[in-house]
Amino acid sequence: MDFGQLLIPVLSGYLLLTLSNFFRYRFERLSGYHLLFWSAFTGVLLLVTALLVKSYVNSRLWNLNTYGSLPIFELAPVEHFLCAIASLMFILFGNVLCSKRRAAYVELIRSGSDIELLLADALNNHTMVELTTKSRKVYAGIVVECNLPTRKDSGVGIVPMLSGFRSSERLDVRYMINYAQIQQIAVKDEIVDDLDSSMKIVIPYDELISVRPFNPELYDLFEFANTEGSADKTDGQ
Repeated sequence: MDFGQLLIPVLSGYLLLTLSNFFRYRFERLSGYHLLFWSAFTGVLLLVTALLVKSYVNSRLWNLNTYGSLPIFELAPVEHFLCAIASLMFILFGNVLCSKRRAAYVELIRSGSDIELLLADALNNHTMVELTTKSRKVYAGIVVECNLPTRKDSGVGIVPMLSGFRSSERLDVRYMINYAQIQQIAVKDEIVDDLDSSMKIVIPYDELISVRPFNPELYDLFEFANTEGSADKTDGQ
């Protein structure tokens, strides 16, 4: 059999895995050769389905006994056509039954990391998070955009309220810029029409090293406690 004849089945399998809501979020994380393997495997299943459908139709309509001699070594254009149709039908009906949002949620629950689950919760509840990058840059803000489940080429979008860095000695966070004050002025003076799009920062997922919930009131309480502790030490000296 000419392996070129498997091009249409493999392509049909690839389209099914990447366009169907049932599979897309699971398989879009795979590397190239893993995706190629699963596309070929799915294409073979579609091909077997096409051959069985053709044999069933022949036996019913024209009383041809083709079950015992399926033409698996010589593929006619009709098998290619049936593979493509089967893939298209699975995609259309599957996407009607399962929305992208539900499919992403199911995959997130099935295999999501702690960071993904925390970001999903922050996005749904409009709560703040603190993100630390590999360069020790720190942002605290509201998550307004994130592709979940995550992909290597995607990132998380936040509207920052504070930004700073982690010190190299103690790794404690030192915030240097207060975006909240700038945002209040921008909204009051109508400098920007859409605050989210104007102030949004997108950070690639592979640049993140930690994510945690951020509570401004709790942060102020810690800052006050640290300030009081430093003042007591100074008085004691």
